[in-house]
This record gives sequence, C-alpha cells and structure tokens, in this order.
Amino acid sequence: RTSRRGRLALAGLAFGCALPGLAMTIHNVDHWRARKVLSHPRMMRSLGLFGTHVVDAARLLREALGRGQLTPEQREQVVAYYRSQPPAPQDGPLFGVARGANVLVIQVESLQQFVVGLTVAGQEVTPFLNRWRERGAFYRSIVDQTGEANTADAEYSVFNSQQPMRHGAVVFRRPENDFVTWPAQLKAAGWRTFSAHPWDRGFWNRAVVHPRYGFDRSLFREEFGAEQDRVGWGSSDAEFYARVTPELLALESPFVAYLITLMAHHPYTFFPADRRRLQLGALDETMLGAYLQLMHEVDRSLGAFLDQLDAAGRLEGTLVVVFGDHDARLQLTPEAIALAAEAFAWPPERLAQLGSRDPRLDFVPLFLRLPGGELRGEIDTVGGHLDIGPTILHLLGEPVPPSFLGRPLLPERAGFAARIDGSALAQDRFFVATGCQVPDGGACLSWPSGSPLPLDACRPLAADSAAQVRVSWLVTELNLLRGQDSTLDIFNNGN
Repeated sequence: RTSRRGRLALAGLAFGCALPGLAMTIHNVDHWRARKVLSHPRMMRSLGLFGTHVVDAARLLREALGRGQLTPEQREQVVAYYRSQPPAPQDGPLFGVARGANVLVIQVESLQQFVVGLTVAGQEVTPFLNRWRERGAFYRSIVDQTGEANTADAEYSVFNSQQPMRHGAVVFRRPENDFVTWPAQLKAAGWRTFSAHPWDRGFWNRAVVHPRYGFDRSLFREEFGAEQDRVGWGSSDAEFYARVTPELLALESPFVAYLITLMAHHPYTFFPADRRRLQLGALDETMLGAYLQLMHEVDRSLGAFLDQLDAAGRLEGTLVVVFGDHDARLQLTPEAIALAAEAFAWPPERLAQLGSRDPRLDFVPLFLRLPGGELRGEIDTVGGHLDIGPTILHLLGEPVPPSFLGRPLLPERAGFAARIDGSALAQDRFFVATGCQVPDGGACLSWPSGSPLPLDACRPLAADSAAQVRVSWLVTELNLLRGQDSTLDIFNNGN
C-alpha cells in the first residue's frame, strides 16, 4: 500500500543505484513477468528486494513517460463514441423491481458456462446451479471480456463497466485513477459496502483499489487467518464461505457484499484425489477431468452456502448475482473438443477450426435471483462483464453512470459484447478477429448456427468493437474520469 510519493522515492533510489540495470529493465519491462504483476510480495520472492524496486521503478517511469495527454483527435473520438451510444434505459418492467434491496455478488474463480447443465457418465457436474437457474434468471451468452490480468480484469470490468487494458492490469498500472463504479455509487446512496477474498490483500493490489472501487470494509487472508482447509492456492470455498457467513449475517441493510472465491484456480490438478466425487474414468487423469471435479466441489460449496443464508433469512430482500470471472484456460484437447461438441451440439470440426475463438468456449455463466422472483428462466441476451454493473443498477432503480460502456441485460434487448482482441458477438452474428485458422481480416459467422457469412456482414460489428475498445483504453490510460474536473463534460452532464 505504498503511497505514490513513496514509490517515486524508491524509483529514484533504484535509478541512482542501478542506472545500467534499470535501463535494460525499462527496455524489457513489457516482458510478461514485469508486466503481469500479481502482487509485490510475489514479485519480491521471484526477483528479490532490489530487483523488485528496479522493476517497479522501471514501470513507474514507463507509465509516467507513456501516459501522454489527450489529443484533440482522441477527444473527438471519445466524445463522438459516447454521444453515439443510446442512453441506458430508466424505465421498463424491470427498472427498480429490486429498489432498496441488498446486493450479494459472488465472483467464482474459473467458472465456465459449459459446465452448467453438463452430465458426464450420467453424473451432473453442477447439480446445485442446475436447480438454481430455475429459481431465477440464467444468462447463457455472457462473453468473458478479460485480458492478461484474468480475475483482476473481471473485477475492473464489472465495477467500472470498462474494457481491461491491452497489457498488464489496471490495478497496478493505473491504481490511482478516478474510478467511477457502481459500489461507490450505491455507497453514496446509503448502501454499506463490503468485499472479501481469502488470499493476500496485496494480491492484485486489492488493499489499494478496493477502497477506491467504493468498499467501506474488506477482509482478506490477513483478517481470516491461516487456512485450516487448504486446497491449491489457499482456502477452500467451503471454508471461505463459512468464515464470511457471520459477516454477512451481521451486515445492516441495505448492503453490497462482493465475494471473490479462490479454490478453483488453475491448474486444477492440485485437487486431492480423495475429495473427487465424480467417476470420470480415464478423463480423471487429464486437466479437463480435474477441472470438472473442482467445478463439482465449487457447486457443492456454493449450494451449501446459499442454502444456509436462505434458511437464516439473509436472502430475503437480497438481489443475488453469481458469475464466472473468466474462462478456464483449458487446452482444446481431443477430450475437450468431444465434451464441448456434446454440450453445445456443435460439430467437433467446427470447434476444432475456431478453437478458443468460438464464443461458446469463451462464455461464463451469469445467474440473477431477484427478491420477488420477477425474472426467471434462460435468457439469450448477449452481453459480457461490462454489462453486469449496469444490470444491477437497473434492477435497483439507480441511474447508470454516463461513463459506463455496458448496458442492462434485459430480455428484450439486442445485446453486444466486444473483446480487446477486436472480436465481437451480437445477437445474430459474431466476428472473429484473429486465430490460427482465421484468415487475415477476420471471419464472420452467423449466431448461433455458426455458418459462414461474408466478411462484409460483420464490418459494422467489427467497427463497433474496435471503437469501444479504443475509447475505453483512452478513458483508462489517460484517466479521463475526474469527477467535476473531468476532461470531458459528457461524463458530468451527458452533453
């Protein structure tokens, strides 16, 4: 939690002591190890105290030199884009149906959409979520919009409704930005805000950015104490939920509680054999099999947790949101292709051709349960992480900030989701920007059939995707959200 002044002082010290090494580090600072920082303690274990200061100094200098100023041309691009977007609706049958409700959001590590409803050898992988989707709304076309920073990107996009940065993590490259988030908005409107994660507070710089995202109070591994039931990186989901339950029961309404799980972190094979409940045969010896076993345990722990809260009356008057933070980063092995083809009812050769660019292999699930049950069933509206915050605000009857790029995921809405590589998905077609078997210029396919379309049919979609990503990067990299002193008046009064 070093202050910017302190970090700059360390940068100067490192510069004075190691100019040659620093120059080389600045030249190579885009290497993934320097760029994709998880936490300073982890980097220190890898590079040592001196090496960490050198790399941190290089990063600070690079960011300071590379930040730049908003040019007139860029300003015109940003203003034109925001003015071209239809405003978020503030009416309709779902606007304000959960007005004044508590909000419980559970961001589940590596939960991917294809496991929901999946059966293997006659066994349900996610029996609780299979039932849960019938008690609320299940969005089955939600695109993973994260980049290199995975979980941190999911948090940033969900809270801020902005695209992640092309390289690295916003939480380390721009931690002092003037964030505009829905937790901060609800806090200003009277909600108590709370977040929890069972790992180090410095991991993904959460001790710094969570207060800036709008959380009054946050609990991490330091507050919870050492794990008694460690699985992989840290606490099992069951232990995490058990530790956070008393906190949730003690929160005064209305509250926002944001929980981030850890157990199902890649590479999955760490899950102990004696805790595996599914009978998968030879598949159990693969990464995919280990992932399915973990998802089964994730589902079991989540079900016990939500059932306990429900029995205690905590879910009464509470909007519950459950979603996956990013895809599982699984290799597209023959076993994975066969399983995905069965789950999606798509020809295996189509999956093999598109690979990870196939939208279905990139979906994360989103579940919403309203206090009054006004929204139920499977919803096909296309969306992504950027749309989760606007949806929560819409259901609460709160205005969506003008800086938000996402829109409420309403059943009647024609959805859209862009990815930072330029790919995009709409309700009737999708554009694939890059891929090992994707031609130069990209490929256009119909949705959901996947049949080829002329590339011209996707040019408007590709242009919309590129414009959103470009504008979002400018907003983040140049910190264009500065409250009443904003560089752009459109973020203050919509003009």
